[in-house]
Amino acid sequence: MRLHSEWRVSWPIVIVGFIGVFWMSSAATPIAVLVKPLGELWGWSRAEATFIVSINALIVLLVGPLVATALRRWGFIRLPLLAVTISAFAQALAGFSGPNLYIWYALWTVFAIAYLGNGVLVWASAITYLFEQRRGFALALVLSGVAAGHAVLPLATHYLYDALGISWTFVALAASLLLSGGGAVMLLSKSQLNHLLAERLARVPKLNTSLWNTMALILSRPTFWQLAIGFVALGLSIGSIAIHFVAIMTDAGITSDTAAWVLALFGPSVLVGRFAGAWLLDRVSARVVVLPFFVGPLISCLILSRFTGDIAAAVAVITLAGVAMGAEGDMLAYFVGRYFGSEKFAQLYPLMFGIFVICFGFSPVLAGYAFEVLGGYDLVYTGFSVMLLLGLGAMLSLGPYRY
Repeated sequence: MRLHSEWRVSWPIVIVGFIGVFWMSSAATPIAVLVKPLGELWGWSRAEATFIVSINALIVLLVGPLVATALRRWGFIRLPLLAVTISAFAQALAGFSGPNLYIWYALWTVFAIAYLGNGVLVWASAITYLFEQRRGFALALVLSGVAAGHAVLPLATHYLYDALGISWTFVALAASLLLSGGGAVMLLSKSQLNHLLAERLARVPKLNTSLWNTMALILSRPTFWQLAIGFVALGLSIGSIAIHFVAIMTDAGITSDTAAWVLALFGPSVLVGRFAGAWLLDRVSARVVVLPFFVGPLISCLILSRFTGDIAAAVAVITLAGVAMGAEGDMLAYFVGRYFGSEKFAQLYPLMFGIFVICFGFSPVLAGYAFEVLGGYDLVYTGFSVMLLLGLGAMLSLGPYRY
């Protein structure tokens, strides 16, 4: 399909995918703002409150490879609609779950499993099936929903909490998810693009969906290990910054209002990284692309290892981490397609994405325990700095694209 024909036919999927990916942030991002209030209201430690991010990561790793099977069975309309409905109700109920941690964890587990059907795994697959000439740019547009979520949801959560309290904040977020996410998918169902997606999905060769068989396939490839080492380092460092940043700032004497506004810079920074990464991916080699997006979070971690409450330093930390987060989404989806091929994308991308998310999800818990045991974050971010250097070395050794 020619470049202009791609966009003329397939642009609605970009908008629907953007909205779906936007609401992926509605679990982790509100927790970043509410981690202290949750502890004050329900008596939870920072590690206990943020463990839901780790749950989400585990779900992506273990269940993500089965998204391809679910898509074949229910398609790009029924699966997202089911996902939005279940996840919205789980999120609303989560606001009334405290102080029982087990109910809190159970509801966010339901949310994590359900939302796989309307998140990046689904819509990145759709982009891969529909776009060839400017796949990187189309992926960037869809995945920029993460940036928009990180820009809008922290401030929305902050003001909703001030007005409604914790419980009804989650209800308000869930209602917004249901109306916008479900509405976008319903509009897609009325377009001809729905039939084109079904046709393209039917053409994809059916692969074995076993997680262990998939792992055996990719573990034999050195490229997998190079990518894994790099994205593990990014996931650990950026995940801890995104979730603990407000707490780190307020611990250093910065007000909660200022901290929320600085955190809101994360979203626009992700957006910048998203499109900068997409532009580079369509034009230059992988080794050139990865360099600036690893150096940025390395600088952020070095600053946090000696953070004293300087506002300019805080802005630098969240901006550099956000740019790297934006580029990460493009690089991971693009590299899987270019190094492993589009036929394996639907099964291999969820697994690779799950590895990144598991690191992103567990790093807040690790940082939380480090804070409680060590009384600070200095050693954590020093360690992340070392890991980023190792990850950069692995990524710089990647060869040329295979597909």
